[in-house]
Amino acid sequence: MNPEGRIGIISTSAGNCMATIDRVADFGEAAGNFCDLGGSPYHKLIIESLVLMEKESNILVIMMNMFMNQPITIICEAIKESFDHNYVSKPVILRLKGLEMDKGREILESLVSSGRVFFE
Repeated sequence: MNPEGRIGIISTSAGNCMATIDRVADFGEAAGNFCDLGGSPYHKLIIESLVLMEKESNILVIMMNMFMNQPITIICEAIKESFDHNYVSKPVILRLKGLEMDKGREILESLVSSGRVFFE
């Protein structure tokens, strides 16, 4: 990855990560780090990946591009917990596709209204 990259990418597959890295580059930015969570990310893994991105000093924003055939609420609950416990302070941009999208958005409503989480 580019040590000067300012965007941390978390995704649910290697192909999704590569496509997101390419898309970020199309806009003149670079990924400073990325995490591929595989097809079935679980609560602890999501939090650990957010904490990893938080520790990277060059990362200014975290972009999560998640496509799943399971409830998005798993991801949203982990993101909310990460902010509630101050594991993460950097803004998170979310591109989420999966089951229970409305419930996921409800979970993150307070973070969206405070400008800490942004939905694509």
